[in-house]
Amino acid sequence: MAEDSAKPKGDPDTKNSADTKDSADPAFWETRYRKGVTPWEPGSASPYLRGALPALLGSFTLPATPPASPVRARALVPGCGSGHDARLLADAGLDVLAIDYAPGAVELARPVLGPHAACLRQADFFDFAEAIDAQGRPGFELQFERALLCALPRQEWPRWATRSAELVRSAGVLAGLFYIDDNLRGPPFGIDRALLHALLDPHFVLEQSTPLQAQESPAIFKGKEHWMVWRRR
Repeated sequence: MAEDSAKPKGDPDTKNSADTKDSADPAFWETRYRKGVTPWEPGSASPYLRGALPALLGSFTLPATPPASPVRARALVPGCGSGHDARLLADAGLDVLAIDYAPGAVELARPVLGPHAACLRQADFFDFAEAIDAQGRPGFELQFERALLCALPRQEWPRWATRSAELVRSAGVLAGLFYIDDNLRGPPFGIDRALLHALLDPHFVLEQSTPLQAQESPAIFKGKEHWMVWRRR
């Protein structure tokens, strides 16, 4: 799969790069992490996520268990990048699985995750083996979105929606920061609301949609990110 444009917006390295132009290829992202061309990386956890976290943590319904063996809500952070959001979620007590298929991203995330580094894996969102918890239950209470969807070629978006529906448990949430824009050049590839609803409405109900303030986003997403919470049907 080729990119929609030979020169992605916001990627100054592409002009002289001999690597793949296919953003579905791990090598595309590996090259950028190795060269430090990562304009989507904010260098810290999302300020909006930090503020929204108490309400998000209160939105999960967990099965009843004996007090001696409480079950923690599971959270998947696919395309975790530098790992700052995954660290925030893990510090909040969630049972986090953070994955990225670029080895350079995993190396960057490991020291950020610190005491939670055991939750980090090099893996593909579409094909990883740890979707079953210790109690044998498939899926996650939370799938956190931040720059994964907009990193994928548009041809992969229906597959992303189907996979998300498989991974989020009934009444769980797909929540995070979505790049709402008509940008056809990428990555990042913008998505309009109508298409996002077409992808997710069969499986999820949109419960919250809030535009971020410009200062709450990296420059490449400024004024275009929306915090959204989609509840699994």
